[in-house]
Amino acid sequence: KAYHRYAINWQPCYVAWEVDGKEVYRTPLSETKRIPSDPETLVMDLWSNAPVLDSWMGTFAESELPASAFFKNATIRQ
Repeated sequence: KAYHRYAINWQPCYVAWEVDGKEVYRTPLSETKRIPSDPETLVMDLWSNAPVLDSWMGTFAESELPASAFFKNATIRQ
């Protein structure tokens, strides 16, 4: 199977998530308390079960377990 290319575009006034070069979600500064400016940690996982993310990620379905994710590589650029 082919891999998808995911990107997180972290700017002072928004954070945008992209899949295969297409923006799929954006959080502008006006919709959040703040966008962190301190160094952060990259976490790669299969799914978040945070209800606040259901509107754009869909709900987590335990009935579809087991599940797995494969990562070919990760690059962080400044």
